[in-house]
Amino acid sequence: MAKRARTLTGDHLRSSSSSNQAPSWGAKRARSGSALRDRSLPDSEWRDWSSIGNGPAWLISERVLAGDDVADYADLPELRGHRVFGPTAEGLLVLLDEATFAVRLLNPLTRQLTDLPPANTVLDPTSLMISPVHYLLHVLTVHGAGLADGSATVVVYFENARKLAAAKPGDERWTVVEPDASFASVSSFAGRFYCATRHAIRPVIVEVRTTDHRLPPQLVVVAKLAGVPSSPRNL
Repeated sequence: MAKRARTLTGDHLRSSSSSNQAPSWGAKRARSGSALRDRSLPDSEWRDWSSIGNGPAWLISERVLAGDDVADYADLPELRGHRVFGPTAEGLLVLLDEATFAVRLLNPLTRQLTDLPPANTVLDPTSLMISPVHYLLHVLTVHGAGLADGSATVVVYFENARKLAAAKPGDERWTVVEPDASFASVSSFAGRFYCATRHAIRPVIVEVRTTDHRLPPQLVVVAKLAGVPSSPRNL
């Protein structure tokens, strides 16, 4: 993606105090699109904000773009050929290589990459032999990821595959923590990874934790929540 920046004047931030005064976003129409155009982009991909019509998109774009340095798009070649999930709570992007199924963590600020085992190691070998690549990419879509064990372990939730797996840099394969995973939500916080179950009667919060470093990570219940009414009659 080409790097592009937009800078708006202070007039764009002033509110209209009378019906005779032009709207604060009116100055945007007066700008020359050709002067701001990114010449590295072909005509088919160029979108000039000054050409937006008078509909809702016009109003929304003005609020979004109002400011000094509006946007700065960085070219990250590391994303090419990958499915991308994120950012995680730690600000990391999870990359899934579309050719090899390798999983990588990318810090978009420092561009540091951390290699992890291929995602297809969470699947049964038979499934790998009979399933086409596009299906495997769908099954291995990342729906949640984060750090656990004090940031020493990476946990990934493959919802379509119903797998919750953990790995460390240097591991050859993912360790499946929950082989039949079905969580309402997952999240990491302060180096710990939490999952909320879908159980309607008594949902619980579980944590991916290594209680013994000689054993693989496991799920440990850390909180039990009040039951969720299954129908209005329970209210």
